[in-house]
Amino acid sequence: MKVLLISAPKFNVTSIAPLGVGYIASILEREGYEVDLLPLTRRRTTFKEIIDKVDQFKPEIIGHTVLSCTFLKSKTLISDLKKRYPQIIFMVGGPHPTALPEHSLKNLEVEFGAIGQGEITALELVQELARGGKDFSKIRGLVYKENNQIIINKEREFLKDLDSLPFPAWHLMPPKSFPPNPPQLFYKRYPIAQIITSRGCKYKCRFCASPRTMGTETYTRSAENVVDEMEWLVKDFQVKEFQIFDQNLTYYPEHAYGICKEIIKRELDITWKTCNGVRIDKIDPELFQIMKESGGYLLNFGMETTSQRVLDRLEKELDTSLFYQRLEEAKKLGMETMGFFTLGLPGEKRKTVEDTINFAKSSPLDFVHFSTFIPLPGAPLWDEFAKDIDLDNFPWGELNYYTPNTPLEDVTPAELKRLLRKAYLSFYFNKGRLIKSILRLKLKQIPYLLGQILDYLFLMRGRGER
Repeated sequence: MKVLLISAPKFNVTSIAPLGVGYIASILEREGYEVDLLPLTRRRTTFKEIIDKVDQFKPEIIGHTVLSCTFLKSKTLISDLKKRYPQIIFMVGGPHPTALPEHSLKNLEVEFGAIGQGEITALELVQELARGGKDFSKIRGLVYKENNQIIINKEREFLKDLDSLPFPAWHLMPPKSFPPNPPQLFYKRYPIAQIITSRGCKYKCRFCASPRTMGTETYTRSAENVVDEMEWLVKDFQVKEFQIFDQNLTYYPEHAYGICKEIIKRELDITWKTCNGVRIDKIDPELFQIMKESGGYLLNFGMETTSQRVLDRLEKELDTSLFYQRLEEAKKLGMETMGFFTLGLPGEKRKTVEDTINFAKSSPLDFVHFSTFIPLPGAPLWDEFAKDIDLDNFPWGELNYYTPNTPLEDVTPAELKRLLRKAYLSFYFNKGRLIKSILRLKLKQIPYLLGQILDYLFLMRGRGER
């Protein structure tokens, strides 16, 4: 049986390997199925290119990742493909079907959906279809249509033994096939590969959907297994830099320390950075030091706001008094830092937003990512936001980090947009950060930088996805 996996559509100009479908591809290949992969996250892809791939590969099943912010793009893509290839079975997975399984199957022309981590669910579904079976009731984590009804099976437990997974199918998405335009744009060396060393997060931040999509426990790969993958990518694909996409690399500091120690032990000539928000309270000078020695050069910290009251209300469990101290420690040891801040969080007022902007401007941070609060499907705050909305007619394209849709007590959405613009300008036009950022860019990245600026301006005008 032949399976074509199509990643979620691009929602900005950056390029990233879709590790989710990469893992599913490797699981299916290990069991003897013929698999191909179309990473729409590599570059903007035309519909003709997609149908050319389908015509060439002739799959019996197509799997597609669905995000909330690109739900309407996925809906159109699936509808157009289904009209052209009615005989192909379609399955969806990813954050949106996990958070809203019934809505997804009701609104998408698909037969199946996977809830949560999709590797084993997808494998068991393909196995059942390959043997001509029609009993899908025992496949955990599956949602499907039967007799004009949507059936949601029992949820599948999150995978604990991550070392049991094969490495993602990088031969189907070679790192060199991705342009030098990674998330957050800045990098030191190329080719670049993304990697995950752990899954899940024990924290229960009310704005985050991670507990729903990846579980409320943190499971880690062994240091040996992680560095085995790195070594393989260096040897077979000439990778020189890694972007770590864990939700919380330092939840267990000894886990991060062990990986760094193993990189040093094997004398791997690499650089690496994190791309998600590292917990600033789960790191210390000793860990900063070994990260630096192992090739680490940039850490992202998820701080959100400098208001302790707001963080407590959101159950973030983070002490704001640590912010400046940890950033100074990183700076002294030569580690660059990026801060993630969210403006307009529930419970905020104009003063707390401006306090956060002023902190970032005066802090030792090298880079920032400011966004406005959006309720994410699957997060506890989504339930409060969505109780009175019509999901079937919701403008999903506006669910992005630059289109405020939850007004504050004394700040309108339009004013919050202006504060977002002020946040970026006040940060980068201070302490020579703009010049430093420009000098960090490679010449070949200039077109991508212009693309990011256009995307930002497009979203700031409130037009949703481009």
